[in-house]
Amino acid sequence: MGNKYVVLFQRICFFAAFLFIAVFMIRNLQDIRMVLNNLDMRYVLLSLLLTSLVVLVSTVQFQTILKANGITVPFWLLFRQRAQSNLLNYIPGGVWSHANLALSLSQSYTLSVKTLSKLTAVFMASVVITGMLFGIFFLPYPLQLAALVLVGIGFASLNFWIYVANALWKKLFPRFTMKLVPLSVATRSFLLITGLISWLLTAGAFSAFMHAAYPHLSPERLFYTGSAYIVAWVIGLLALPFPSGIGIREGVMGYLLASVGVPVVHAIAISLVFRIVILVRDIIFFAMVWQRGARDTSTTP
Repeated sequence: MGNKYVVLFQRICFFAAFLFIAVFMIRNLQDIRMVLNNLDMRYVLLSLLLTSLVVLVSTVQFQTILKANGITVPFWLLFRQRAQSNLLNYIPGGVWSHANLALSLSQSYTLSVKTLSKLTAVFMASVVITGMLFGIFFLPYPLQLAALVLVGIGFASLNFWIYVANALWKKLFPRFTMKLVPLSVATRSFLLITGLISWLLTAGAFSAFMHAAYPHLSPERLFYTGSAYIVAWVIGLLALPFPSGIGIREGVMGYLLASVGVPVVHAIAISLVFRIVILVRDIIFFAMVWQRGARDTSTTP
């Protein structure tokens, strides 16, 4: 019964999100057309390139976490599994792509899907903690310092939370073994650095697209819009029932970008159209790995 209510709740959120999008598009179709018609395709392509690099960098991050736990997965195989799973982000629930990634790896390497799921959760926790760093641009000075301290504490205490997860798992499920290996200082430092690189690429991708659609902003404000997208992305990720944070991110983007002079309608429209860029990226990667997989299968004796 509990699962039925969860599914029902997810479907309601899914319907509400797309109802928001549909109503917005109907009421503001002219503004959306204006965004599409005035795009500078050079910056759109730059945005597509930068957001593609994000997938490559984040794959290296996840590979590092797996290696720290004694699991060696070739980069190409891990990238292929991620490319095949990314399209599941658009299904209500928000975590289906990560769950499918853990399931696919467990089938390929005969590893515990529970352990891989927890390692995926550690990876996403590192992503969220690093993303929170960009929230300092929207806070007054004392809170900026507090945010920096919290991010530092988050990474410094990551092993403590891994210990808590192990202890809690053992208490709740004593018959099932699941022990996450603490991460070394070098591994945590690498995750922090690559996480920052990944988020900077993400900010650059949205800023490039913002310039393509709304070229009136100064470089400083473009950087602000990139940081705003990261904050909206993190909030959308935490809104689990909504597919890929749809509706949530657009609302946050509309609120944050209004403070730099972008009309709310334009901000939401640009955010929606940018989703198309992300979808194109995911489809391209999926087609690449599917074609490569089909070629490998056909050449196998």
